[in-house]
Amino acid sequence: MNPTKIVPIIASASILAVLATGCSNNEKGNDMRVEEKTEQIMNEAKETSKEVANMTKDALNSFSEYTVDRKDQAAAFIDKQVASLSDEIEDLKKSASKATDATKEKTSQAIDTLEEKRRDLALQVKKMRNATGETWDEVKNETQEKWNDFTAFLQETKNNLKSS
Repeated sequence: MNPTKIVPIIASASILAVLATGCSNNEKGNDMRVEEKTEQIMNEAKETSKEVANMTKDALNSFSEYTVDRKDQAAAFIDKQVASLSDEIEDLKKSASKATDATKEKTSQAIDTLEEKRRDLALQVKKMRNATGETWDEVKNETQEKWNDFTAFLQETKNNLKSS
């Protein structure tokens, strides 16, 4: 390795070692709280990821079983799912209101995108109700894609908010 690259690395490591060993008990306690908080946030993000993944999996498994003869039931099913996701958006708004200004701005933009995706899903429900035997599979696939897109973006937004 190039010696000019090693010197800054060694200097940085030395400074970190001095700082770490020179901390008072109170400073070490603060570091532990930061580490604990980070771990807690990461665990919550993992749990949220699992919840959304399970919700998506269950919903898509149920939805994929619908045939064109049951399109009204399928549309009602997706409508119900969209309503529950609307509640998730409202929860995000409440959480974002407690965040820093930078996080509020970023989350606000993400929430606008989520609301747009939710409107797309609502329009997709109308499309499902108007589908024919010839168009059903295509409409159902589009709906699944929009659902996946929405839930993935929702998950990403939640993770970003929790890590801020």
